[in-house]
Amino acid sequence: MITIKRHEKFQLIIKFAGANKVAIGTLAGAILLTALVFFADFAEIETLVYLTAYLLASYPVLGQAGKNIFRGKIFDENFLMTIATLGAILIGEYPEAIAVMVFYRIGEFFEDYAIERSKSSLSQLLQLQPERAWLKRDSNWIEVVPAEVRKGSRLLIKPGEKIPLDGIVVAGNSFLNTAALTGEAKLQPIKRGSQVLSGSLNQENAFEIETTQDYADSTLTKILKLVTEASNKKTTTEKFITRFASKYTPLVVLGAIIIALVPLLFGAADSQEWFRRALVFLVIACPCALVLSVPLSYFSALGAAAKQQILVRGSDSLDKLSRIQTVAFDKTGTLTQGKFQIVKIETTAEFASEQILRFAATLERQSNHPLARSITLASQAAKQELLTASDLRETAGKGISGTIAGQVVRAGKRSWLTCDLPAGLVNTGMTEIYVQIGDQYAGRILLADSLKPTTESLIKFLRQRRVKHLILLTGDNLKNAQQTVTSLNLDDVKAGLLPADKLKIMENYRQIAHRQKHQVMFVGDGVNDAPVLASADVSVAMGQGGAAAAIELADIVLLKDQPQQLQQVFELAEKTKKIVWENIGLALIIKFALLLLGAFGLATLWEAVFADVGVTLLAVFNALRLQWQRSA
Repeated sequence: MITIKRHEKFQLIIKFAGANKVAIGTLAGAILLTALVFFADFAEIETLVYLTAYLLASYPVLGQAGKNIFRGKIFDENFLMTIATLGAILIGEYPEAIAVMVFYRIGEFFEDYAIERSKSSLSQLLQLQPERAWLKRDSNWIEVVPAEVRKGSRLLIKPGEKIPLDGIVVAGNSFLNTAALTGEAKLQPIKRGSQVLSGSLNQENAFEIETTQDYADSTLTKILKLVTEASNKKTTTEKFITRFASKYTPLVVLGAIIIALVPLLFGAADSQEWFRRALVFLVIACPCALVLSVPLSYFSALGAAAKQQILVRGSDSLDKLSRIQTVAFDKTGTLTQGKFQIVKIETTAEFASEQILRFAATLERQSNHPLARSITLASQAAKQELLTASDLRETAGKGISGTIAGQVVRAGKRSWLTCDLPAGLVNTGMTEIYVQIGDQYAGRILLADSLKPTTESLIKFLRQRRVKHLILLTGDNLKNAQQTVTSLNLDDVKAGLLPADKLKIMENYRQIAHRQKHQVMFVGDGVNDAPVLASADVSVAMGQGGAAAAIELADIVLLKDQPQQLQQVFELAEKTKKIVWENIGLALIIKFALLLLGAFGLATLWEAVFADVGVTLLAVFNALRLQWQRSA
């Protein structure tokens, strides 16, 4: 159980009171209003108590309206509420004026709650940032701020501490909790030579790393920068609503003036009645629901995405997803695991596949090469007992040799072997490890990169959405790329590409798509993908295994590195768009209906209050459905 000391409790109370003074003022105003309504003892000082209640409930609104007037931003909801309630006071409608402000402040409370709820999902990611780092200087470990650490520095990561910068383990071993970055609760074992990402939590032993990036270029820093920018970009819909409100508000004020004055010009006797109608008209017309609900819907969507370990740089990216008709993918590390697995072992008549795997694994178990690890893991999965090897000799880029059971064994490229090879041995397009036992060719091990578990379901989903073009852009050779294209039934492939080639091809696709009023998406993970990520209409990067440059440039970052997360983004964007237009339609229909009733004297100030606050709350709760559905 978490305990809080007495002085800490006192500080929390003071902090809460300071943060909620507006709510306290509103509550006080509401209490005074209730007392005046139900008790007659205040009759002699009724006006004074009314004004006190009004000021307690309305001073934040009055203050903001005054500030905006001095800034030249006159026509907003604060201005409308101010002139409507002051007008009600002028004609002696004190309870109505106070009630307008009280209910308006209650509506704002729920608005603030909705925004804070949405922000909390994003702010949780900001808590990943470590506050200190242990830097080796000479022979001592000193505590420094992570921002001071540079590439190539030696850091000590103590148990229970977060890794401040990306790096390579140079001493020690432990287990890392990467749930904050990936959402996965499984612990990741690390040892010397393992790559570790900033933001991961050390769960067991102390170990040392050598940083591979400056602090500003580390994975966590890039992600946090993306998070802080997440709400800055406005969608086309948001910009439209902002422009609409700027024109709508002065028109509403003009309409209220016409309602108040024009009937008098035609001989209307009851000037106070028409003034009251104008006030009702102003309160009903307050565009709170319209102005608030659209950005809140998108902000709520960003929070819902963050809960799923998906970072969206701005709401504009969600808006564009509905127009995506071309999706281009990088291959290795994006659609595939980036880890090689044995597909097949080809043998000659004299040797069995189990024997070839056992001999190759015996040689390779000391090697750190990714292919060597794949062969060793396959042998372990087959529960083979490895032999003893001597005279080991490894030549980088070619292969490894050693003596096993009295025979010289070689494993590596075709050119590494010293024996004759069978005629008709063709290149398969996969990665090939040739094995020689003694002076005979024994066979070859064929390895290939495997698809990520959710890749096929993503492609199927995109087809169902009627995405017209699914393309593979890769630096891998054509045969390997063709295998991926065939297994996923993609539309086109461009292989053997350099970064400049990818960029050129993407630009061609964008030109074609824009002529058809469509958008283009690119999904990648590496440094070589950075140029094309920057040029795509919507760019998506893998956050866990992706390069820092790719993360920085991407509009959307998938922290679990699983393609299926992209499907979740598309689904979220569709729900968000639906809710946005529901809110716009709801606000406009109810507003215009009540505006007509108010203009003809069929709606009172109380009904106007409930119309304004009610529509706003309905829009807020509708927007919050994105959060509730995702947290359910």
